[in-house]
Amino acid sequence: MSASGTSRTQSMLTVAFCVLAALAEGIDLQSAGIAAPGVAMEFGFAKPQVGNYVSFSILGLLFGAAIGGWLADRVGRKTVLLWSLAIFGVFSLATAWAWDYPSMLAIRFLTGLGLGGAMANLVALSSEAAPDYQGTAVGLVYMGLPLGSTITALIGAVITPPEWRTVFYVGGLVPLIVVPLLAFALPESAAFQNSRTRAPETGSRLGALFQEGRAATTALLWIGFFFVQLAIYLVINWMPTLLRDQGFDQSQASTIQSFFSIGSMLGTVGFGLLLDRFARRNVAMVAFLLAIVAQFTLAHVTGFYPVALAVFAAGTFLVAAQLILLSTAPLCYGVTIRGTGVGAAVAAGRFGGYIGPTAAGYLLASGIGGNIVLFASVPGLLLAGITTLVILFRPRTGYQT
Repeated sequence: MSASGTSRTQSMLTVAFCVLAALAEGIDLQSAGIAAPGVAMEFGFAKPQVGNYVSFSILGLLFGAAIGGWLADRVGRKTVLLWSLAIFGVFSLATAWAWDYPSMLAIRFLTGLGLGGAMANLVALSSEAAPDYQGTAVGLVYMGLPLGSTITALIGAVITPPEWRTVFYVGGLVPLIVVPLLAFALPESAAFQNSRTRAPETGSRLGALFQEGRAATTALLWIGFFFVQLAIYLVINWMPTLLRDQGFDQSQASTIQSFFSIGSMLGTVGFGLLLDRFARRNVAMVAFLLAIVAQFTLAHVTGFYPVALAVFAAGTFLVAAQLILLSTAPLCYGVTIRGTGVGAAVAAGRFGGYIGPTAAGYLLASGIGGNIVLFASVPGLLLAGITTLVILFRPRTGYQT
């Protein structure tokens, strides 16, 4: 096999293993929302407490993404990914053994630390493995998240609320099975290895995100990530509860929720392919416009089939908007600060993911309807679309080596 053929095979293997790791992460990401009715029933949590239970793993994701991205530029993408998978696997299992409200919050926070570190490194690894088809590679990897979430939703459709621990057993065992496989077969990023032969970095890697003309791009990325993740996590984590409040039973609610994941898979793969074939700014405009329309529609429809269709559309286009941001972030930074840059952007998004469900819990507890809560995320999506387009029209945006 030629050197170029070997390189392409290695890049395809790296992307495939990253998809597997993302699938393991996706199983846990939706677990909290699927288990929420059963957790609330067993522990007697009020809606604000349920919001905190859901959001504490997202808060952990915030710190995990920032720390994991920073460590990736120091010790390597593969090493941090393996530790991240192990951490969220162990603490996902531990969620099933929480004994009260404080222990539940602490365990979910620690689970989130691992989840956040994993995603930042998956994006960096896949981007560096396949720079010639970067959009498709990141899209395939990100597809693993909704695919894992679909598995969780299907589990939720066949269990009753008192059996909520099942989703955390699955969510914990899968990454722990994946870790030894990746440790043996996943190659380290060649771009990272090559960067180790260069002169060592001086100064703060985080500070470098705001130097040499990168400050505006970094700030705009953080704004875009914040509002898109706010909308996504609002739907993912509160949709099961909102659907049950509309009168759908557990099976119907889980089935509708699975449409979000199915749409997400189509959106990530489809828009990933579009990113490699058409102007990125044009693809971004389409994705954000349709995401806004989908979220607006979801806030106003009722009935099983209209809601299922709206959830499907929200999954397709909200996650497509997130994919565009995820695939754009690595293009804005050189390899020596790429992990830090992507991790910081993902952390900004997780902060939005924390704020959204937490605020929703308090709003719903105050008597505000679920449709109003969903609609409140629409202006933020509009702002995220504008900031993303500003980044893409800036002349410095391009793959940085």
